[in-house]
Amino acid sequence: MNRQWRRIEAWLEKNAPRSRRTLAGPAKPQAIAAAEAELGLRFPDDLRASLLRHNGSRFVTGTGAFGFLGHANLSVREIRENWRMLCEIDSQDMGGDPRTDWWDGRMLPVSDDGMGNHLVVDSARRDVGQTDHEGVMSFRPAGLRIRSYYALLKTTADALEQGRSIGYLRPKAVGGELAWDVS
Repeated sequence: MNRQWRRIEAWLEKNAPRSRRTLAGPAKPQAIAAAEAELGLRFPDDLRASLLRHNGSRFVTGTGAFGFLGHANLSVREIRENWRMLCEIDSQDMGGDPRTDWWDGRMLPVSDDGMGNHLVVDSARRDVGQTDHEGVMSFRPAGLRIRSYYALLKTTADALEQGRSIGYLRPKAVGGELAWDVS
């Protein structure tokens, strides 16, 4: 996990230093344990390791927060708050496959785009999906299957360094910030 973060940080430092400054410091292990206890879910090891390096993204005036696929990374506190909010909005368990409903409490929201859309990690299967504000959950964010949070970091680091797309999104530096274009 740390190797992938070092690759991302190095690219950001060189190409998008304003975005680099939005990476928060490490989460406290106690905060992660408290969140797991409150949510009744175990964070996958790769998500935990990532949070121990960068506890989400922080607000920096005039700069969009760093995140994957156009979303801002959430801190442990924000994961808890977003999880509670999403569970309150969709408090009905409709039965069936929790991966086809708009929201299920076993999902961990790890980033959001500010418009009601979230990247999520399935706490049972460990893969990355997304929910949107129109009631859809998909496990093909940007049109691509992402098997784990670690795979999301590695895919992002590869795309940054090689200037290639992740599914239908392409990262690029614009004015010292990371931007995601539809390709």
